Amino acid sequence: MNAEPNNSSANADQPLWYADSEVLAGEFRTYLGRSRGLNEIQGYEIGEQISRGGQGRVFAAIDQRTAAEVAVKVLTDGVFGSGLSRERFEREIEIATDLKHPCIVEILNHGVTGSGLMYLVMPRINGVQIDLWAKTPRNAGRVESIIELFVTLCETIQFAHQLGIIHRDLKPANVLVDNNDRPQILDFGLAKSFIDSGQTSRLDQSITQESHFVGSMP
Repeated sequence: MNAEPNNSSANADQPLWYADSEVLAGEFRTYLGRSRGLNEIQGYEIGEQISRGGQGRVFAAIDQRTAAEVAVKVLTDGVFGSGLSRERFEREIEIATDLKHPCIVEILNHGVTGSGLMYLVMPRINGVQIDLWAKTPRNAGRVESIIELFVTLCETIQFAHQLGIIHRDLKPANVLVDNNDRPQILDFGLAKSFIDSGQTSRLDQSITQESHFVGSMP
């Protein structure tokens, strides 16, 4: 009878990720940071995670006061988000709050929990990404409808530009088409306001410096 091969020697030189106490502590810290604080967001019943990007995670939720469906966005790394990621989150809130337009998703509420978890609340858009919308059987052959929606999208971007706001992360994942076939632009976390003073902020320097990638892949 053949004995089962012993692979222990083959794996001896391949340390497990949890063998390093610093790595283990980092993983545990990240896990706690991502999960901590969600139950501290007052007034909302938090449901399942519906999306995740490079900077944030979005959860389905119910506004307990109005029973409306909303979406709650928090930093990807939760309470342990870096200083720059927190600045980007704050800027997204500031810019999106000022951009009042039917095709830009509004900020309904925002705050910081007792644990330090930053969050924002926005309407939940029951829609699909713009590229997937254009490929559906209902829309695939409707060239005029697709062009009309694209024109609406361009006009919305022009509206933001006229107010001095450049999105800088515009891609299909950040444009949803709602049930009324109207585009909804999301995620102004990497946006730049040219209304600010002429000096480049520390945040803008971190975004534009060489070999530094932010945002998420299209």
